[in-house]
Amino acid sequence: MIFDRIKEAGMKAAMSPSAMKLLSDPRVQKMMMRALRLPSDVRMAMEKNGQTLAKSFALVTREELSNMKRNLRDLKSQIDQLENELEKARSAPAAVPASPSNGSSAPKTAAKPKASAKKSVKKSVKVTRKKKVTVKRKTTK
Repeated sequence: MIFDRIKEAGMKAAMSPSAMKLLSDPRVQKMMMRALRLPSDVRMAMEKNGQTLAKSFALVTREELSNMKRNLRDLKSQIDQLENELEKARSAPAAVPASPSNGSSAPKTAAKPKASAKKSVKKSVKVTRKKKVTVKRKTTK
């Protein structure tokens, strides 16, 4: 109710001939544009000064923090993917039953992977983390 009355009074004042003459002046228009831009200019100056201070005191900025969070999230998903692939690589030889070569009916247990095979898998994981490529399982016989 009160807001509507204030709004009406403002509209009447803005539509008056003296206000129209004042608003048509280029100097007034320029000042109005500066007044409308002022909040964004102040915000940008504050952000710039904040970044300068953060650098001088060796503090982390919001942008750097968001970049680090994004990188951390990407690395976690990559680690999960690599762990899944490593688990598949470790369980794959154990899942294949060994065929008896000497004709005995007793089933043989699956042989443990050789140490060299484990090392080759670990090396490929390290290379993958540095170069951000997928893991390629190396098999040695």
